[in-house]
Amino acid sequence: MRIDDDLAFVSVIVPTYNEEKNIARCLRSIKNQNYPQNKVEVIVVDGMSEDNTVNIAKNYSVRIIINKKRIVGNALKLGVEEAKGEIIAVLNADSEIPQKDWLRRMVSPFSDPEVCGTLSSIQLCKSYPAISRCYHLMGGDPMINFAYASKNDEHTIMTEKNFYPTGPPLYRRELVINLGNFKPFLPRLEDVDMAYRLVKNGYKFVVVPKTYLYHLYVDNLSSYIRKTYKKMLMFTKFQEFCEFKFVPRNPNNKINFLKKMLSHMAIVGLLLSVIEGIRKDRDFSWLYYPVIVLVTVAIQAVTIVSNVKGRKLLREFIGGAY
Repeated sequence: MRIDDDLAFVSVIVPTYNEEKNIARCLRSIKNQNYPQNKVEVIVVDGMSEDNTVNIAKNYSVRIIINKKRIVGNALKLGVEEAKGEIIAVLNADSEIPQKDWLRRMVSPFSDPEVCGTLSSIQLCKSYPAISRCYHLMGGDPMINFAYASKNDEHTIMTEKNFYPTGPPLYRRELVINLGNFKPFLPRLEDVDMAYRLVKNGYKFVVVPKTYLYHLYVDNLSSYIRKTYKKMLMFTKFQEFCEFKFVPRNPNNKINFLKKMLSHMAIVGLLLSVIEGIRKDRDFSWLYYPVIVLVTVAIQAVTIVSNVKGRKLLREFIGGAY
């Protein structure tokens, strides 16, 4: 018997909406995996794109499902329902897999029945625009980084105790189904919600070392502003429906969060971060760091204060009750 005969069948779900600039790069990287092609299916769940996304996707022998609700949570739910694999992988259309053995390595930990999913890091692609490179070098959303001291790159296992709000690429399909699938009404947080529900039920995610993806977060500053604003609006509207609560509950955590945020927002703190980042990474995209932090803080503050549900979250942060 060949070793490959024991490999699990994997269904790769790619939710899309107007991704004609990115979808070919994503699908090509999936097809370039050295995983047996007869054990991989790719399901593109398209939110009725108005560009050439679907026509491009058809060139890569994928299954295409139409997501009439145009909601990401619903796209993943539909993909899981249609998937044939015992393992499902979820990839953003603006992501790509640079490692040809990535899928093999990500599937390997599922030999442990307690593993519900596997995590991979996001690494820098030097050809991406400066603002996207900076966003990844700084570790993503600055507010989440301020609230959670360590990321799971520092751990080999993620459980409820050390949960970091992220969405793993690979899941055990049976467990996702048993927990009621992804919530179809969530346009954001759907992956964080599912991951937290799984670890809350006693399962664990394995951080697979030396595996990584590329993710083109945004092309320019105006795109970052629009994306951050939209993300924050959706966050305030749907956070109450997500089991994982981003608002720190412990008073000490709140104090540490505020201290860290204020120190990074201070001019000296921002400049020191830029200097340290450029020194460490040898990448001048760190010059975007002050802009990203200040823009993010401003958008989140305005959104929270001007929105009824946002003000509710603010009261919860101050009072500690849900």
